[in-house]
Amino acid sequence: MEQFPPLRHLYVNPAGDCNLSCAHCWITPDRSASMFDVRAPAQREITPDDLHRLIVEALPLGLLSVKFTGGEPLLRSDFAELYAAAGETVSTIILETNGTLEPPGIWDALRSALPRSVAVSLDSVEPGIHDAFRRTPGAWNRSRGFIDKLVSMGIETQVIMSVIGGDADPVVRMAMLCREMRVSSLKINPVQPIGRGRELSGSEPDIGGIIDLARRVHARLGRAVTVDVPPAFIPLDRLKGHTLCPVLNLLGILPDGGVSFCGIGFSFPSMVMGNATTESLAGIWKNSPTLALLREQVPRKIEGICSECIHLESCMGKCVMQNMASGGSFTSPHWFCTAAAEQGLFPASRLAP
Repeated sequence: MEQFPPLRHLYVNPAGDCNLSCAHCWITPDRSASMFDVRAPAQREITPDDLHRLIVEALPLGLLSVKFTGGEPLLRSDFAELYAAAGETVSTIILETNGTLEPPGIWDALRSALPRSVAVSLDSVEPGIHDAFRRTPGAWNRSRGFIDKLVSMGIETQVIMSVIGGDADPVVRMAMLCREMRVSSLKINPVQPIGRGRELSGSEPDIGGIIDLARRVHARLGRAVTVDVPPAFIPLDRLKGHTLCPVLNLLGILPDGGVSFCGIGFSFPSMVMGNATTESLAGIWKNSPTLALLREQVPRKIEGICSECIHLESCMGKCVMQNMASGGSFTSPHWFCTAAAEQGLFPASRLAP
């Protein structure tokens, strides 16, 4: 009998659009009509009942957690009902949001089933810089207020800060603000050269600057502050607990019920493997040719510098979907490691003998 890996995680994208228009966004969603107002669910978007059924179907496959992500998940006026549908069936819920919207019932829903963590985007300690990056005046103040409410409820809160290049000063200042706000952690995301980020980071991202930034942050700031670079550029004593993409154990649910891996399905329809509102989720998990190809190729057939790295089995190419988007296949190496190797910056100590 053929064995399948457990389906541990569902990444749910209840809305394909967003109320902001961030300069770095890799999935480039459409912008909603209202800046800080929620909207009613669209006709073809999954309902709370749909989501509850999907989660129940996924439980025998090994489901442990549900992550709400975007587009902006809080854009929908019925988000509290979607959240409750997850809270009734799984114990681990994660939320990623820009923190500028508060749909009806959101705080009661979070209080009834406390999330494992909530990540909120905040790109600068200076409101004007953040608002310009998010292309929305007033975004910083709303996100800051949202963070304060989460912390006051005892919810583990992470700030996600997107950066270009290797300037450490804004990161240090953000770390100080995070301590002041009493958030649990700060994650630094270098802008990826995909989607809108391709124009923002330029054709040649500052690899050396990002490596230097990661080195300084990991040496000077506490473990609550991390830079999201591949494991080869993280100190060995920091690797324990470092978050890696569980690509072999997840499915993404798009707003219309389409099944993909994550937000990649928005930009690459070929990565949509079926529709969970009309097809069996278990059937997709077990019979999708795309998933069969992924399982056959990742990680052992990943090419380039990744094939030489001692972290290949755990890292699995860092982000297989970004690798596919930029390189054309599941076996494409990660862009950051490839560029570092080409510039002589890949650490020799992380290469297999």
